[in-house]
Amino acid sequence: MPPFTVQVFGRPDTGTIKPTYTLQDSDGDDIVYGQKYVVVLLATYTEDYKSEINDFSNFLSAPSDSFALTFTWPLVNNKSIVPKPINNNTTGNNDNGDILLSYQDDFQKMQCYVAGDDSDDDVNKTSDYTSYITFTAPKITMPTSLIDDNNIPEYRCILLPIETQLPDTLLTEETLINLLKTGAGELSKEESALSVEVEIEDHLGKEMQLGLAITELNKQKDGLINDADGKKVSGKAAEQLKAVNSKITVLTKEKNAITKLIALAKSKKENPDLEKNAKLSFYFNLDLAQQVSAGNYSLGYKMLTGNNSGTQDANKDYFVVFVGAETTDNFGNPLVNDKWYYITVLTTSGEKVSNTDVFTDSLSVVINRNKFQYLNK
Repeated sequence: MPPFTVQVFGRPDTGTIKPTYTLQDSDGDDIVYGQKYVVVLLATYTEDYKSEINDFSNFLSAPSDSFALTFTWPLVNNKSIVPKPINNNTTGNNDNGDILLSYQDDFQKMQCYVAGDDSDDDVNKTSDYTSYITFTAPKITMPTSLIDDNNIPEYRCILLPIETQLPDTLLTEETLINLLKTGAGELSKEESALSVEVEIEDHLGKEMQLGLAITELNKQKDGLINDADGKKVSGKAAEQLKAVNSKITVLTKEKNAITKLIALAKSKKENPDLEKNAKLSFYFNLDLAQQVSAGNYSLGYKMLTGNNSGTQDANKDYFVVFVGAETTDNFGNPLVNDKWYYITVLTTSGEKVSNTDVFTDSLSVVINRNKFQYLNK
């Protein structure tokens, strides 16, 4: 068997060493991103089976449809999308904090801020804007073959107008899925609330059980330490103590995770509609997002610091979008004062990417949490 074929049902005994493979084609060449391929399946039968069926031929499938491997640009976490008003004032007190931006190569590196001293020539005051939107995306870990200074995505923030007078029976992707699954519409508010109550009670019960188990383990731990009479725990007792400490660590992590689930469930109870898919008066998906004209979206710019305190998650990139009088919705209409908009972010290839065929775009899911009210004040 040539070394570049894949044994679907084979599994090498690697022990603790994690194997690494380079996917190759039938010629032994590495798979190239963006290159089209077809797949065929060769089934080789055992000699005993061939004798049993009296057929000594192997099986070769027909070729599959052509496909190409691509690299998917990172998906923006919709829960990280946060719109905020800009509080310009003359006192120098800025509730929003400094927003540090690192622009792409074709932009001048500068610092933008929403209030304060504008004496620095390299600082542009954002007085033309009334709001800003922040969001995060996973840091990009790109395959070696695609690493290039020009292979950089851009994040397009698209504002979708919300029509307040929508019929309750409007068919959405969410309700359509529910209809296909159950033959009925969405759960009523009372049924949804009851479901969340049951979820909370279940988590609280697990949390209490874990708390009792941890308490008992701590008693065992104290007993082992006390039996040592002030000396270092050794021998069999030391092994027992190590096992108890390990169990305490595991159960504590599990209890902390349950506690977070309880907090999330309580949030869903207080705001039952936040995590539901948005109800739009028009159809909108990835294909349509890719067709939004350049003037009808706002680019997100990478921030040097993750938030106002200067701390950030090393596994995320932080972005900001400014919204003002010149900002438009996805149709190209100027934003209307006091009107609400849904926020979605399209991650797509930047203008310097030479071969866009090797990349796949991503569009954040539009949920009720991502509402934004434009206030031209």
